[in-house]
Amino acid sequence: MKGKMTKVIRLSAQRFRTSLLGENFAVFCGASGNKFLFSSENKHLTTWLPRSLDQNFLFPTDAKHSTKAEATKMRAIRPDFLKPEALQHYIPIMYSMSKQHLETNRLTPCKELKLFPLSKKYSFALACRLFMNIQDNEQVTRFANPFNLVTVGFVSIPVNVVLGIG
Repeated sequence: MKGKMTKVIRLSAQRFRTSLLGENFAVFCGASGNKFLFSSENKHLTTWLPRSLDQNFLFPTDAKHSTKAEATKMRAIRPDFLKPEALQHYIPIMYSMSKQHLETNRLTPCKELKLFPLSKKYSFALACRLFMNIQDNEQVTRFANPFNLVTVGFVSIPVNVVLGIG
């Protein structure tokens, strides 16, 4: 890993090409990356999801099938949710929920902290509250169990296994 990071820094700390889950892509960092991202209006960008998500949700699998109309439609959906006014409305809710989450899941001193299950539980409860206005913990748990079963394989890495017979 050390060799790859020095290569990234040597080429450019602000932009570089790499690979994730078997797919090549470019990374733009910092203010110049944000400027490029938001000023290009998807002229130079293509939406990318891991292959497992493409297959699960029947999204287009390559750039040829991903039209500018689809990208514009997806972009039109996002701004309402991510507008500063909407985010300002969510801050007090997020603050009170994080405070409550920390109080109910009080951590005892231990050698190892398993943060992933706690953050997953908090994120799901927050999504239930913001998107569906569900505040009851029992109801959130009833939704979480089937949701967790469905999402286990969403982000997965395909492995080809060759079985020799005979």
